[in-house]
Amino acid sequence: MTAAGKVIDNVLRAMRREESASERERLWKRTNTIYFQLCREHSWHKLRRTSTIDFNSATSAGVWLPANMMGIDRVRDTDNGFEYVRRDRADEEPDEDGYRYYTFTGSTTPAFESVDGLDISHGSSSFTCTGLSEDHTDEYVVFGSEPGLYKLTSQLGFEPKYYGPDLASDNCTIRPKETEKMVILDRSENVLDDRTVELHYWEAPEPLYRESDIIVLPISSPLELSLLIDAVGVVGKRQIAADRYRAEFRAAWDRAVELNPAFPRIASPRDRHNQLFSLSENIFGRRS
Repeated sequence: MTAAGKVIDNVLRAMRREESASERERLWKRTNTIYFQLCREHSWHKLRRTSTIDFNSATSAGVWLPANMMGIDRVRDTDNGFEYVRRDRADEEPDEDGYRYYTFTGSTTPAFESVDGLDISHGSSSFTCTGLSEDHTDEYVVFGSEPGLYKLTSQLGFEPKYYGPDLASDNCTIRPKETEKMVILDRSENVLDDRTVELHYWEAPEPLYRESDIIVLPISSPLELSLLIDAVGVVGKRQIAADRYRAEFRAAWDRAVELNPAFPRIASPRDRHNQLFSLSENIFGRRS
């Protein structure tokens, strides 16, 4: 595992800008933007999480998913032993003849937003925000324009700790408007409202602020090379250098995916409804 400071040092060395304080500062600002993009692209092992989603009394309005979710690996009905197949919300006549789910943006506005009421300091696990009167425990909060999403453990407490810059009179957003909802359907396109499902997904990483912060990717080279590609356009290097870094990035990305454990699945035959074949029933009928 590689620390963020090591990545920054490697990139500055490749750029021959090791002594440039301004370039080091610029790289730190760009690192989280690129890091979050890379984490969204693939289900990385260290970001995988499992959550139980309650659909009892659900409607077509859907059920909220975790705001820090970056992608879905699997949706399972553990009680009945089958998976839900993803489909598009607008697909009224899907090819799949089994149980399905779809997701969509749940709202055009956050659960709470304060334009200039936030105050938070580096290393803290609590904040203050003018106008925040309701308790949104278990929702996710975003501080200013910083990239992390933090889970509220109380009205003003959260985890993990915030290691970004001190913010004063900044904006605070709870359950950002990009947060998705999910609907699950049976074979007849009816909304299911009588069960819980097991959601396997991967979440947003913790931001990289400190030299010692660990990168969750299996290898650091995809992030290093992405930063170099980004820097080439800034410092005006020749196009041939950018092309070389892009080729190296593709090889590094393939290697990172290869080293990343595949999402575990049961290699058992399934029927058209995505259910496991069972030998408990006779699959042949009697001719009349």
